[in-house]
Amino acid sequence: LVLAILGNGKQQQKDAASTRADYPIPPQCGITIVRGLKGCMGVGVCGKSVNLNRLPGWDRYSYGYHGDDGNFFSFSGNGVSYGPKFTTGDVIGCGVNLVNKTIFFTKNGVHLGIASRELEHIDDLYPTIGLQTTGEVVDANFGQRPFRFDIRPEMELQCFAQAGIVVDGLRRLQQVNGFFL
Repeated sequence: LVLAILGNGKQQQKDAASTRADYPIPPQCGITIVRGLKGCMGVGVCGKSVNLNRLPGWDRYSYGYHGDDGNFFSFSGNGVSYGPKFTTGDVIGCGVNLVNKTIFFTKNGVHLGIASRELEHIDDLYPTIGLQTTGEVVDANFGQRPFRFDIRPEMELQCFAQAGIVVDGLRRLQQVNGFFL
Protein backbone atom coordinates (compact mmCIF):
# COMPACT_ATOMS: atom_id res chain seq x y z
CA LEU A 1 0.00 0.00 0.00
CA VAL A 2 1.61 3.25 -1.15
CA LEU A 3 0.30 6.59 0.16
CA ALA A 4 1.13 10.03 -1.19
CA ILE A 5 -0.08 13.54 -0.52
CA LEU A 6 -1.00 15.64 -3.55
CA GLY A 7 -2.23 19.20 -3.84
CA ASN A 8 -1.05 22.29 -2.00
CA GLY A 9 0.19 20.45 1.07
CA LYS A 10 1.10 22.12 4.33
CA GLN A 11 -0.19 25.65 4.54
CA GLN A 12 -1.11 25.55 8.22
CA GLN A 13 -0.99 22.96 10.99
CA LYS A 14 -4.60 22.05 10.23
CA ASP A 15 -3.64 21.09 6.66
CA ALA A 16 -2.92 17.42 7.24
CA ALA A 17 -4.46 14.18 6.10
CA SER A 18 -4.30 10.75 7.69
CA THR A 19 -5.42 7.37 6.51
CA ARG A 20 -6.52 4.54 8.75
CA ALA A 21 -6.44 0.81 8.05
CA ASP A 22 -9.75 -0.99 7.57
CA TYR A 23 -9.06 -3.47 10.35
CA PRO A 24 -7.74 -3.15 13.92
CA ILE A 25 -4.05 -3.46 14.56
CA PRO A 26 -2.03 -6.52 13.61
CA PRO A 27 0.87 -7.43 15.96
CA GLN A 28 3.08 -4.97 14.09
CA CYS A 29 3.10 -2.76 11.04
CA GLY A 30 5.72 -0.64 9.37
CA ILE A 31 6.21 2.02 6.73
CA THR A 32 9.08 2.89 4.46
CA ILE A 33 9.49 6.60 3.82
CA VAL A 34 9.81 6.68 0.03
CA ARG A 35 9.91 10.46 -0.09
CA GLY A 36 9.79 12.57 3.07
CA LEU A 37 10.72 16.03 1.92
CA LYS A 38 10.17 17.88 5.20
CA GLY A 39 9.32 14.96 7.48
CA CYS A 40 5.91 16.41 8.31
CA MET A 41 4.38 12.99 8.80
CA GLY A 42 3.26 10.75 11.61
CA VAL A 43 2.96 7.01 12.18
CA GLY A 44 0.83 5.45 14.88
CA VAL A 45 -2.59 4.15 15.82
CA CYS A 46 -5.97 5.71 16.46
CA GLY A 47 -9.55 4.84 17.31
CA LYS A 48 -12.09 4.38 14.54
CA SER A 49 -13.90 7.65 15.32
CA VAL A 50 -10.78 9.88 15.29
CA ASN A 51 -10.70 12.83 12.85
CA LEU A 52 -8.48 11.97 9.88
CA ASN A 53 -7.81 15.61 8.98
CA ARG A 54 -4.97 15.72 11.49
CA LEU A 55 -1.75 13.84 12.16
CA PRO A 56 -1.75 10.79 14.47
CA GLY A 57 -1.53 11.73 18.13
CA TRP A 58 -3.20 15.13 17.96
CA ASP A 59 -6.64 13.92 19.04
CA ARG A 60 -8.18 11.79 21.79
CA TYR A 61 -7.56 8.03 21.26
CA SER A 62 -4.79 8.82 18.82
CA TYR A 63 -1.07 8.09 19.27
CA GLY A 64 1.71 9.03 16.86
CA TYR A 65 5.46 9.35 16.33
CA HIS A 66 6.30 12.32 14.06
CA GLY A 67 9.18 12.59 11.62
CA ASP A 68 9.78 16.34 11.63
CA ASP A 69 10.69 16.55 15.33
CA GLY A 70 10.94 12.95 16.61
CA ASN A 71 8.25 13.64 19.20
CA PHE A 72 5.53 11.29 20.41
CA PHE A 73 2.01 12.70 20.50
CA SER A 74 -0.88 11.39 22.54
CA PHE A 75 -4.27 13.16 22.74
CA SER A 76 -2.55 16.52 22.13
CA GLY A 77 -0.86 18.81 19.63
CA ASN A 78 2.01 19.08 22.13
CA GLY A 79 4.42 16.19 21.77
CA VAL A 80 7.08 14.86 24.10
CA SER A 81 10.66 14.13 23.10
CA TYR A 82 10.86 10.48 22.04
CA GLY A 83 13.16 9.44 19.20
CA PRO A 84 15.17 10.64 16.25
CA LYS A 85 13.62 12.48 13.31
CA PHE A 86 12.87 10.38 10.23
CA THR A 87 12.82 11.08 6.51
CA THR A 88 13.43 9.59 3.05
CA GLY A 89 14.72 6.01 3.17
CA ASP A 90 13.89 5.35 6.81
CA VAL A 91 11.73 2.39 7.83
CA ILE A 92 9.46 3.14 10.78
CA GLY A 93 7.71 0.36 12.66
CA CYS A 94 4.89 0.61 15.17
CA GLY A 95 4.24 -2.10 17.76
CA VAL A 96 1.41 -2.31 20.28
CA ASN A 97 1.40 -4.66 23.26
CA LEU A 98 -2.26 -5.35 23.94
CA VAL A 99 -1.48 -7.13 27.23
CA ASN A 100 0.31 -4.30 29.01
CA LYS A 101 -1.21 -1.46 26.93
CA THR A 102 2.06 -0.06 25.61
CA ILE A 103 3.16 1.29 22.25
CA PHE A 104 6.68 1.40 20.83
CA PHE A 105 8.28 2.38 17.56
CA THR A 106 11.31 1.23 15.61
CA LYS A 107 13.52 3.09 13.18
CA ASN A 108 15.42 1.05 10.61
CA GLY A 109 14.99 -2.08 12.72
CA VAL A 110 16.13 -0.52 16.03
CA HIS A 111 13.67 -0.50 18.96
CA LEU A 112 13.29 3.09 20.22
CA GLY A 113 11.77 2.18 23.58
CA ILE A 114 8.25 2.36 24.93
CA ALA A 115 6.53 5.60 23.92
CA SER A 116 3.49 5.23 26.19
CA ARG A 117 2.28 2.87 28.90
CA GLU A 118 -1.23 4.29 28.93
CA LEU A 119 -3.02 3.18 25.76
CA GLU A 120 -6.78 3.47 25.97
CA HIS A 121 -9.43 1.68 23.90
CA ILE A 122 -6.93 -0.99 22.86
CA ASP A 123 -9.68 -3.06 21.26
CA ASP A 124 -10.43 -0.19 18.84
CA LEU A 125 -7.02 0.91 17.55
CA TYR A 126 -6.15 1.01 13.86
CA PRO A 127 -2.79 1.58 12.14
CA THR A 128 -2.67 5.21 11.00
CA ILE A 129 -0.32 7.22 8.81
CA GLY A 130 -0.54 10.99 8.45
CA LEU A 131 1.11 13.14 5.78
CA GLN A 132 1.27 16.91 5.62
CA THR A 133 3.65 18.07 2.88
CA THR A 134 3.04 17.83 -0.87
CA GLY A 135 5.13 15.09 -2.45
CA GLU A 136 5.51 12.90 0.63
CA VAL A 137 5.15 9.21 -0.19
CA VAL A 138 5.17 6.21 2.15
CA ASP A 139 4.87 2.48 1.54
CA ALA A 140 2.93 0.63 4.27
CA ASN A 141 3.75 -2.95 5.22
CA PHE A 142 1.11 -4.93 7.10
CA GLY A 143 3.02 -8.20 6.86
CA GLN A 144 3.04 -8.80 3.12
CA ARG A 145 6.85 -8.44 3.29
CA PRO A 146 9.28 -9.29 6.11
CA PHE A 147 9.59 -6.57 8.73
CA ARG A 148 12.91 -4.86 9.38
CA PHE A 149 12.39 -5.33 13.15
CA ASP A 150 12.11 -8.91 14.44
CA ILE A 151 9.24 -8.84 16.95
CA ARG A 152 9.61 -12.49 18.02
CA PRO A 153 12.01 -11.83 20.94
CA GLU A 154 9.67 -9.09 22.19
CA MET A 155 6.73 -11.49 22.08
CA GLU A 156 8.73 -14.25 23.79
CA LEU A 157 9.64 -11.89 26.64
CA GLN A 158 5.97 -11.03 27.06
CA CYS A 159 5.04 -14.73 27.18
CA PHE A 160 7.73 -15.42 29.80
CA ALA A 161 6.57 -12.45 31.86
CA GLN A 162 2.96 -13.66 31.78
CA ALA A 163 4.03 -17.22 32.64
CA GLY A 164 6.03 -15.84 35.59
CA ILE A 165 2.96 -14.05 36.90
CA VAL A 166 0.95 -17.28 36.76
CA VAL A 167 3.69 -19.34 38.44
CA ASP A 168 4.13 -16.70 41.15
CA GLY A 169 0.38 -16.72 41.79
CA LEU A 170 0.33 -20.51 42.07
CA ARG A 171 3.26 -20.42 44.52
CA ARG A 172 1.40 -17.95 46.71
CA LEU A 173 -1.68 -20.15 46.59
CA GLN A 174 0.47 -23.12 47.62
CA GLN A 175 1.90 -21.18 50.55
CA VAL A 176 -1.56 -20.13 51.74
CA ASN A 177 -3.26 -23.50 51.33
CA GLY A 178 -0.25 -25.74 51.90
CA PHE A 179 -0.67 -27.58 48.61
CA PHE A 180 -0.09 -27.09 44.91
CA LEU A 181 -2.92 -27.37 42.41
